[in-house]
Amino acid sequence: MTDFGLRVTYDLVYHVTVTVPGNYNSRTCGLCGNFNDDKADEFQLPDGNLTKDFQTFGAAWKVPVPGAVCDDGCSGDQCPKCDDSKKAAIEEKCAVITNPKGPFAACHDVIDPASYFRDCVYDVCMAKNDQSIICNSIAAYMLDCQDFGAKIENWRSSSFCPFTCSASSHYETCLLPCTSPCPGLVETLTCTTTCVEGCACDKGYYYNGTGCVPFDQCSCYYNGQTYKVGESIITDDCHRIHTCQASGVVLSKNITCDPNESCLVKNGVMGCHIQHCFLDANGTLTEFNGDSGTITVPGAYELIQSCNFSQISDWFRVVVKLEMCTPGVNTIKAVYVFFNEMMITVDNKHNVWTNGRALTQTTFSQNNVKVVVSDNTVRINSTSSLQVSFSSTNELAISVSDKVADMVCGACGKTRPTDKTIPDLRERPLVSLHGPSTAFASLNIGQWTAPDFPQWLYPTHQVGKSCAENEAMYSCIISCEKPMVSLKGRNLSHAPHNLSAMLSLTVTMSSWVLL
Repeated sequence: MTDFGLRVTYDLVYHVTVTVPGNYNSRTCGLCGNFNDDKADEFQLPDGNLTKDFQTFGAAWKVPVPGAVCDDGCSGDQCPKCDDSKKAAIEEKCAVITNPKGPFAACHDVIDPASYFRDCVYDVCMAKNDQSIICNSIAAYMLDCQDFGAKIENWRSSSFCPFTCSASSHYETCLLPCTSPCPGLVETLTCTTTCVEGCACDKGYYYNGTGCVPFDQCSCYYNGQTYKVGESIITDDCHRIHTCQASGVVLSKNITCDPNESCLVKNGVMGCHIQHCFLDANGTLTEFNGDSGTITVPGAYELIQSCNFSQISDWFRVVVKLEMCTPGVNTIKAVYVFFNEMMITVDNKHNVWTNGRALTQTTFSQNNVKVVVSDNTVRINSTSSLQVSFSSTNELAISVSDKVADMVCGACGKTRPTDKTIPDLRERPLVSLHGPSTAFASLNIGQWTAPDFPQWLYPTHQVGKSCAENEAMYSCIISCEKPMVSLKGRNLSHAPHNLSAMLSLTVTMSSWVLL
């Protein structure tokens, strides 16, 4: 059905109906005629001339269809004939169409059944008495009769052309399209006054577009989609949510994502999702804001840490070590997660150490930090701040709680606009032995080199040698631009004064104390 009144139906077998509004009178052409109420000029050819030969008329309106092979049919003695020995039995079955006291009697004065009867006999004979062809031939006459308003009685039975209905429904010969629909379908359905045979919902059940259901299982219909009761859809860049109510009405209202969430499309569905920072096995980093690029230079990088240096209890830091075991491809060698009283190390074989001690069990908890090893995936969760997952395929995912979302910095970026009251860690001198990577300049990865981790230089990676062998060929170079002391991964220059006072450390340019 179109907005200008054209309506086309097809029974998926061979019955097609075309309906146009009255303003197309005398403005059509084709097999359906010119719609001018003059039967004398119906067989008009594409060039405007008339023909009295039905075969010529049909062939003239044939159009090419890519991939389909069509011919002009047959005529006269060239057409196959039905075997007389089989014809009588087929005629007996098709006779339900022409029976003057049968279910179609009321239609005989409206549409002559003779041509439908002949077509039924011939088609069934050519189909070798296929039962479905008999049923479809009779149903074609029924549809045309009902289009003209003729009342048809039930001609089907359990043994002759049975009509199967799904649960909670039953067969009727004359069914209106808008009989007992779910409330949400009323504005979606195109209702007509012409009935057709079909399945009607039993009492107490409603049609939901695919079957008959109780009222409380009816669906809603919004922008061409079907939604279950209670189901919601988010649109308009996560500013609107539409919820299906039991009444079939879709309730719409404004929404905003939480501060630690982003409006993303996942599995084809828009929604507010917790922001994650991802580092895949090949060194491609995706920031919280969606920017991504590939880290081309090996080294240890600060992915994220708490940059509110006055905060003691919820401090954390995540450092990842990348090595180029395959030329041109950086892989994760190890992940280091720091908390105030704990350091967790995970290597690329998913071995885990807590405070330097190998983890032998699958779970470990201390100071609100929990480590879980399951299916070769390591998950590290701090209930108040940080969640880290290192998967079996060596993909690293990081998210933070809303409580600390505006206090983080690092290569993962910000989860929300920067709090200007918190010093930006990027303003401090950072070790950058190789300079910023031009291939990854948008993320400025060079400035997030971890200053307290040794930086290995690989002028030329020798193919065939392991990472360990290549490492042994080069010296460990530590930037001496600014001396720095790290206590459990935390830069003491940003530690609270009371913590610094507890330590008596002396660092010179020529003497390093390793803690």
